[in-house]
Amino acid sequence: MRTAEGTHGRDRARPQPSGRTRPHPALHWAALAVACALSAQARAQADTPAADPPPPVPLVDQQDAADATWTWANTCVSNTMRDTDCARDFSEGLAAVKLAAGEGDDARWGYIDAQGRVAIGPSYAEAEPFQNGLAAAMQDGKWGYLDRQGKWAIAPRFDSATGFNAEGSALVTLNEHDVLIDRQGKVLKTFPLGTRTWGFQPGQRLAAMEGPSTALLLDTRTGKARALPDDVMALGEPQGGLLPAQSRSSRYGGEWGMLDDQGRWAVRPDVLRSREAPRRIGTHFAVLRDDTWQVVDGASGKPADEARYRGVQNVGDSLWALQRTEGGFIVVDARLQTVMQDPAEYLRLDQREGWILVQGEQGTMLVPPQGKPVTLDAGHYSIEFRNGRAWVSQTRPDATPTIAPPTPPSPPGMPPPQAVVVPPPPMAPDAVAEAVTEAPEEADAAVSPPATEAGPAADSTEHDTARSAAAAAAADAAAADAAAADATAAADVAGAAPAVAADAQDADDAAVDVAGAEDWEGARVVQVYERDGRPLLSPATVNAMGAYRLWHFSAGRDADAAAGARQLPLAYLTARDYERPPALLTLSGELVSRPEWAEIGGDDRRMPVAVRTKDGKMGAVDANGDWQVAPTFSGIEYFNADYTWAYTGRGRGDKPVLIDAHGKPVPLPARIAEDGDRLRGDVLRYRERGRKGREQWGLWSIKRNAPVGDGMYDSLQEFTGDWAAAERDGKWGVIDLNGKWVVAPTFEGGYSFNFQEGGILRVRERNDNYRLIDLRTGRSSEPFRQEPRKLGNDRWLGQRDDGSLVLVGPIGTSVQVARTQPGRHEVYGNWLHLSFDGGNGAIDARGNWRIAPEQGEFNPFFVQPEALARLYTEGHYYVVDEQGRKVLPQLGDGMPLASMKRIAFSDDERRETRVTDLQGRLVTTLAGTYAIDDDHASEGVVPYREEHGRFGLLDAAGVRIVGPYFDKLGAMKQGRAWAQRADRSGKWLGYIDTTGRYAIPPRYLEANDFAGGRALVRVPGQLQFIDTDGKPMARLLPLCGVLAVLDADGRVTWPREPLTCQRARALTTAAPANPQAAKNP
Repeated sequence: MRTAEGTHGRDRARPQPSGRTRPHPALHWAALAVACALSAQARAQADTPAADPPPPVPLVDQQDAADATWTWANTCVSNTMRDTDCARDFSEGLAAVKLAAGEGDDARWGYIDAQGRVAIGPSYAEAEPFQNGLAAAMQDGKWGYLDRQGKWAIAPRFDSATGFNAEGSALVTLNEHDVLIDRQGKVLKTFPLGTRTWGFQPGQRLAAMEGPSTALLLDTRTGKARALPDDVMALGEPQGGLLPAQSRSSRYGGEWGMLDDQGRWAVRPDVLRSREAPRRIGTHFAVLRDDTWQVVDGASGKPADEARYRGVQNVGDSLWALQRTEGGFIVVDARLQTVMQDPAEYLRLDQREGWILVQGEQGTMLVPPQGKPVTLDAGHYSIEFRNGRAWVSQTRPDATPTIAPPTPPSPPGMPPPQAVVVPPPPMAPDAVAEAVTEAPEEADAAVSPPATEAGPAADSTEHDTARSAAAAAAADAAAADAAAADATAAADVAGAAPAVAADAQDADDAAVDVAGAEDWEGARVVQVYERDGRPLLSPATVNAMGAYRLWHFSAGRDADAAAGARQLPLAYLTARDYERPPALLTLSGELVSRPEWAEIGGDDRRMPVAVRTKDGKMGAVDANGDWQVAPTFSGIEYFNADYTWAYTGRGRGDKPVLIDAHGKPVPLPARIAEDGDRLRGDVLRYRERGRKGREQWGLWSIKRNAPVGDGMYDSLQEFTGDWAAAERDGKWGVIDLNGKWVVAPTFEGGYSFNFQEGGILRVRERNDNYRLIDLRTGRSSEPFRQEPRKLGNDRWLGQRDDGSLVLVGPIGTSVQVARTQPGRHEVYGNWLHLSFDGGNGAIDARGNWRIAPEQGEFNPFFVQPEALARLYTEGHYYVVDEQGRKVLPQLGDGMPLASMKRIAFSDDERRETRVTDLQGRLVTTLAGTYAIDDDHASEGVVPYREEHGRFGLLDAAGVRIVGPYFDKLGAMKQGRAWAQRADRSGKWLGYIDTTGRYAIPPRYLEANDFAGGRALVRVPGQLQFIDTDGKPMARLLPLCGVLAVLDADGRVTWPREPLTCQRARALTTAAPANPQAAKNP
């Protein structure tokens, strides 16, 4: 169907008549004579269509009380035919229409004949077109089949029904199964639960059918599937050694039970009778019944008590949160003993780093990876997890971030401190805060609220910038200090007292108003819990921390950085009083400090930690705060390897010195020391001028004090793990720390590489395929059409070009696990759960699978008479025949053209469409990738589209028999195709013939294809069925509050009782086509 507003199809779900009322628009009485005497319209030339024609003249110009309100009949003729759906196309001489028996009656479906007479009275809630002598109709909620006399050939007893095929069978739904029946209603075949079909469409020998959804459970260690019961349709997350599984017991659903590790029913679905995956609670299970949850015995399925719950959530493996129907939560253990209760409407459950957080309105509970749960009181807490520990901070309900004090000037040898993004602090009139530009780094795995890493730390994310700043600062410091003073200061500090516990300092330290160090958001850290649930901080430490603000080290996020961060102190702290030195919170939970400390770096990735002293010197301390690198340098970069760069402050010409983790200088050639930058292990990257003065990069071994690799590189990215992307001669590859190519330089750019954990490289190749390479072994996977998905345990899931799914691992080996892509997948330890939506297939008239339901979509299904379809299979679209065999697969994705024995292939690269015959011989080529409107191929012609967007007609010989004049153009049916040419006739549609001339002038708001010698059209105020000359043979229009049917002579054929309103008094009534139809139901 084509409308003036747009193209519409028909949905199977049909809207019901509206109950709205509004004033009826005025109609014109003078057109009654026109309704009785319309003559055939003269044909107009395609290149000279009529100008925007006037709309058809309405039948009446007055209305009385019966027509004063807006009814469903007005909606039927005023809205688009799709939106109202009260008339359908002719089929086998009859058309379904929606009528009411009289004024105020509900509308029902009946059938009219080609002369506009009611052949079957309106008695049906739904009615489908006739197909091979019978029509599916619904009455009293059940579907049956009518014959042409309106009698039940098959009495209504089905849940749904579709059309009959030429061989005398049809598909219906009965007791939630798809069922094949014969013309007497006898069941020929019952299909399994979960199939879905739209039946045999007109002219089709096959019917499309979807298979049931399925589930697959794979052992990722072997790639082998675990045998499951045949009726399993879905799986859940394992619980306590059992696997929730849904058994199909209805069309698209079923009840859940529990499988054991052998794939057998440990607790059958009919025992638990749960509508969702059960939750195991010791020997009991929480199940969903009647829209609420209850706890039942695992052996009998009987309720443990009468309590009902709105929801159930697992809290790890040993606790469960039950949401009461009356509000609030309880948390129970495996014995159903309550360990926590809270009135909150919603509990916050979170899992990070092995911890589980349960947080309500009046309490918080932490479940550690090992040990017993930790319950906190009703205070306001925020929790974050770092390196396996839980950090607990206390907040106030109205807490706001504490305003930071003015930032002290940067010391010599260190870049400016990181910015703290807070409002400007209150300051004395002469105070000046240092400008800051960088935002704090977000904390890893922050929970509530998300913690942000910030503080007076040096930002060293870019080494080159940091080195330049550090060197400049060191030179400035050197110009102001004497070299002799440096040596004296170093000796003084070296003999200083060891680090002391900060909580043992003078009495003023204890005079804090609130215990616990305040973080940058205003929350006060009150405890740190180890993985076994033990508290790490003593009350004295927590009390002493009240004099400080706490900052976390901004360690990186890769595996090496995480390992280094685990060796760092827990945190560093800055005193509220700037006269007090900073402190470290050690791994043992002690607060330590030194009187000579002035600032702690904070950007450290690993030990030791860089510290600036009050006299401007820098050194580094170990995790307990003891000097590991004596503070004799004017600047030190943070340790990101076993070495770092330091500055001695010898003047403007100061050069960086490479030192080890104990401060010992490491000898390097002057050019390497000057131009070396990034470090990885004992290898540093350096640069020098190479061929034609271009800057090149190399690798230098610190231990060997010699270059590594087989030469220089045009570009060299930072190392990720032990590998880095490198460029040589315009091509990119990957090298290791020895400078050896582990991935040959054959790629166009470094963006092709994506480094994964464990030394795995994901590569995007030129053809947009993906490949995995194990950089440790050099082994490569096969290519995949999509990015492989990491499953854990060095296992990956990849999709081949043919659409099949493979399990990869270790790299270089793969096992095919499925022929198609799953709808979803979950990984539970060593188990991979795959869920597959029902695949598409095709059955014949006897219910046999001609194409197994293992494919993607049909688009379109088999066009006739060629019996060819476009099917998504093996990862691509192909043209196939009714046996599922590919047709011209070497040409790729094609669209079969109905009635033309032609196939259209789109070429994206050349931006053209090629039309071939069924042997692949080229017939014609058109500009544009999708230049053929294949949906409208019919009667040997198809609409084609030029680049300016207008349509013409193409025949099977490739001849453009009609030029591209039309903005809209439909399928040629019975020698007519609806068309619109906006520049000549505006929004109106008419019908053209194969010469491109208007056989029926453009005067319709909507127009359907011709079928059975009639086409359904809409004009203002009414629907019409017209013949191929454009003569209205039946009209549907609102009269006296009902939808009246008028024949070609303007006589009322429905309703049968005389219409009494003034508008209908001059109309005559026609004799019924079927005496039975004259009887209003």
